[in-house]
This record gives sequence, C-alpha cells and structure tokens, in this order.
Amino acid sequence: MRVDVPSIRALFLDSYHRRHRRSLRDTLLANLEGLLPLAARLRWGFNLMTSGPGAALMSTIGLTALPHMPRQAKGLRWLKHSDIGRLDPDRDVVLVPDAFTQFFEPQIVTDLDAVLSRLQKRLWIAPYRPSGKARKVLGRLAGFAAEAERQMAGLTAIAATGVPLMGIEPPVTLSYRSDYPKEMPVIALPQQVLAPLIAEHFAGAAAQPSDLSVRLLPHCSERVLGQLVTAQWRAVFDRLGITLDTPATGCCGMAGIWGHETKNREKSDRIFAQSWQAATAAGPDAILATGFSCRCQTRHLTGTDLMHPISFLRQVLEKTGIARG
Repeated sequence: MRVDVPSIRALFLDSYHRRHRRSLRDTLLANLEGLLPLAARLRWGFNLMTSGPGAALMSTIGLTALPHMPRQAKGLRWLKHSDIGRLDPDRDVVLVPDAFTQFFEPQIVTDLDAVLSRLQKRLWIAPYRPSGKARKVLGRLAGFAAEAERQMAGLTAIAATGVPLMGIEPPVTLSYRSDYPKEMPVIALPQQVLAPLIAEHFAGAAAQPSDLSVRLLPHCSERVLGQLVTAQWRAVFDRLGITLDTPATGCCGMAGIWGHETKNREKSDRIFAQSWQAATAAGPDAILATGFSCRCQTRHLTGTDLMHPISFLRQVLEKTGIARG
C-alpha cells in the first residue's frame, strides 16, 4: 500500500494555517508562479535580489540560493485562442509551459523547438498559467483548486483538437496526474513525450555510430515511476549510438522550493552529498539531468552546469545532420 505523503502534508498545512498566520516567505512562494511574468518584465530588479546585497535581504525573510533569470526566449510560436482551430494533430505539439523552465531556463524551450523541427513537428507554446504546484505544496488548497480549474479549462480546449500536450519539468508535469481533479480528461494531461517521439522517429532505422558517453540523472519523481522514463531515453540514445549511464541517485536535496529556504540549506547540502555529489563528478562527455531543481542545486554547490537531455540532443542532431528529411 502506498501512502500519499505530499497530499497528507498539504492537508495538514491547510488545516494548521487556518489557525496560525503564514509567514511572508510562505506568501511569496505561494504566489511565485503568478508573479514570475511580472518579474520577467523587471528582470534586472529580480536579479538584484538573487545576488549581492539583494540576496542578503532575501535571506532575512528565509530565502537563499535563488536562481538568476536570463533574457526570455524569442521567435517561438505562442498559441492564441484564434490558433486553436487550425492545429494539426499529425504535425503540431503544444508545450504546456512551467514556471521554472519558462522563466529560468528558456533556452531549453528554444532547443525543444529545434529538436521537434528536425522530427517534422511544429511546436506551439500554450498560454502561461500557474499550475498551482507551489500552492499545493504549501497547503493552500483553496488557491490551488482555483488555479487548477483555470488551467484545466484552457488545456481541455486545446486537447480537444487532438494535438499532444507536452511538459518539460517532471514534478510539474506529473502533478497534473497526481494533484489535479480526477474529472480532468486524460487527453488534457501534459506528458513528457519527447523521448517517445524521437524513438518513434528512428524506429526501424539502423543505430548511428558514435563514441559519445553520457550520464543521465532523472528527477526523483520520475524514479518513482520505475524504469519507464529511463528506458525511453535509453531507446533514443541507442538509436544515436550513444552510451548511456544512469547511476542510482536519490533526491538532490533541493526538492523544489524546500532547498531555497535558509532553514533547510544545511540538510539540503547533506542530501546532495549522499548520491548527487558523486553522480555529478567529471567523467563522461556530458552529464544530463531532467529536473530544474537538480540542475539548480548542482550549479549552486559545485559550479557545474548540467544539461537537459533536450539541449544535448539538439547539439547531437545538428552536429550529425541526422533526423532531417
């Protein structure tokens, strides 16, 4: 029997804070997804708060190790309501943007667009709406329900066209299945479908010669699903002739917003040292990680930038010239 600890925790926090005031840190984190579009327009101001004197100020309210926000991606197809009726299920893929990739690692979205283009697919970006993940984690269940309802309405309308919906950030994408109301149509649930798309594209083709070796570190939420995610990526890398190593790892210690709270940093560092410190040591040609928090944690503690598999695949496909035609 499985015990749904995150949901039990959320219910406890919701009940507890009906009687006790929430902190400013809690309020800021709960509204993070909704505030990030404004932060992106005032990027210089946001970044002042992630380093130097600004970081010291944020630590006074209990936040630390905050990521830097780069310039936002340009040249992508943003889906408008008028575009929905002309989506082609055989060609188009719609990305449901998450707050972390969208605002802190927009290059991954650009890389995804380039990879899908090589698979003769056309990427559209759905209108950005908070997923409600932060509110659920913090036990703000009424606020989560409201955000989930708005997101459900938008995704259901898009999914009715038959186009596949894709997500990038594992814990956010998986939360649509575990946290959203059960009445949400299955077709409207985003999936991490890039690996199956690529494997299908190369089905029946001979493996490409390569001497590359990479290490893949899936997000711990994907590990819970067993070997499915790893097997999908392995099928892709096998087609490209790339040796794939997936060492056993637990949580990186960042755990979403948890590792950004100053009260948790010492524990966060210790958790990273248990398995991720060795897993991110130099060795293969590239070290890949599917989770934003994992890449953020590794950069913070070691100074090493891990790649998302999507970005690595773009480099490989453009260098070799395959997947066209």
